[in-house]
Parts: sequence; structure tokens; C-alpha cells
Amino acid sequence: MIELQILKDSLTKKKGILNQIEAENLNQENALKAEQVSFDDFEAIVDKKTGLIDDLNKLDSGFETVYDRIKDNLLANKDKFKLEIEGFKILISEITELSVSIQAQEVRNKALVDKYFKKSHDDIRTERIRAKSTYDFMNRMTNQEVAPRFMDTKK
Repeated sequence: MIELQILKDSLTKKKGILNQIEAENLNQENALKAEQVSFDDFEAIVDKKTGLIDDLNKLDSGFETVYDRIKDNLLANKDKFKLEIEGFKILISEITELSVSIQAQEVRNKALVDKYFKKSHDDIRTERIRAKSTYDFMNRMTNQEVAPRFMDTKK
């Protein structure tokens, strides 16, 4: 049955895409852990992941369409398609493991992003306080009218 091959190919492609997403998550983590974060690199990684997720959604949609079409025949003839069903179960368990791993990576990367933005926010606040203190000091010094303390009395 050609539909079974289509389903298998779809699951195999999905696994491949999830492996790519996992690799991009590692790239993203490394980019966030770098001493100087490159927003261009980070944005490129996010864009690539977005494209991969779009591909994943298309595969899921196509898989569901094909499966809905053959579901009744597949369930009615479980013995006839036993090997194919076992293969699907293995692929689906591998896909599930990858999905869980990716979700854990996403949580870690979100924590890294939050940490980076908190540090940046704190750095900006510190610089504002420093600049305000300097500005206030300069204003006080220029507005003071202090008579000279040492006067040359020689003529």
C-alpha cells in the first residue's frame, strides 16, 4: 500500500527535521553563552528554526490527511500490516523522545535569554545612575559661588 510508504517517509522526514531543530537549539545555546552575543547570528538561528517548524507543521498536516484516509483499512487489517505498524511505533517513539529533548532545550535557552536581558537591563540602569550622578555633580560644581580661598596679596 503506497499510503503506508508515504506515512513512513513523513515520519522519517519529521525525525530528520527534529534532529535539525535540536542542532539549531545547541547553536542557539552556544550563541547565548558566548561572551559577546551576536544578534545577527541569534536571529539567523531563530529564522532557520522557524522555517523548520513550518516544514514540520506541513508534514504533520499531510500525515494526518493520509492517515485519516487509510485509518479504517489499517485498523481492520492489523495483522496484515503488523510490520509496518511496528515500524511506525518505533519512529513515533523516537520522534517523541526528540520532541521532549527539544522542549527541555527550549526551556534552557529561554532561561539564558532571560538572564541575558536581565543583565543588559541591569547594566543600562547602572549606566543611567552613573550618568545622572555625574550630571548632578557637574551642575552643583558649576552653580557654586565660592570665593577664592587663597588670594595673592602681593602687589
